[in-house]
Amino acid sequence: MNSTSTPSPSPDSETADRATADRAAPAIRTEANRVGERGQATAEYALVIVAAAAIALALIVWASTSGALSGLFDSVVAKVASHV
Repeated sequence: MNSTSTPSPSPDSETADRATADRAAPAIRTEANRVGERGQATAEYALVIVAAAAIALALIVWASTSGALSGLFDSVVAKVASHV
């Protein structure tokens, strides 16, 4: 071998460089995931609110068309009146 040639990296140093890069990559991916998860959580909360509003609307429509609210109100007023 010629003494002026540059030594090639040993397999051990390549493995060490790769291991260092692998340890740094999860930290970068984790930070990126946190940012994406915040947006995902906001979207999930919005979907839950929309679902709750739809259920509340269905309950109001059912109660107003079936006469259940007026029957409930009448029975409460009758019980209160009987105790007075």
